[in-house]
Amino acid sequence: MDRDLYNGYYELSNLPFPLLYFVWVKENNKIYRHTITNPENFETKYSGGTVIYVIPPELIHEVKLKDDIMLKMCKTSKSLNRSYKRFLDRVARG
Repeated sequence: MDRDLYNGYYELSNLPFPLLYFVWVKENNKIYRHTITNPENFETKYSGGTVIYVIPPELIHEVKLKDDIMLKMCKTSKSLNRSYKRFLDRVARG
């Protein structure tokens, strides 16, 4: 993840609620969740001229749409599944 963006997210994470980062990986059609945390021990790399953080795998969790509590707090799983499927259909159409 872009280091500068992550650092900004980390500053926001000091608010009294968790700040979550979700990413959809097209290659395996899965969504992953990461709770923003202090990046001081994250490995950094260069990618396309940008410094990125390599988030440790133990801090990334696959999201099961109907089982993920954090997502359930945002939307019902049925509504989330419907939105997710619409998103995938749009991506597939290009």
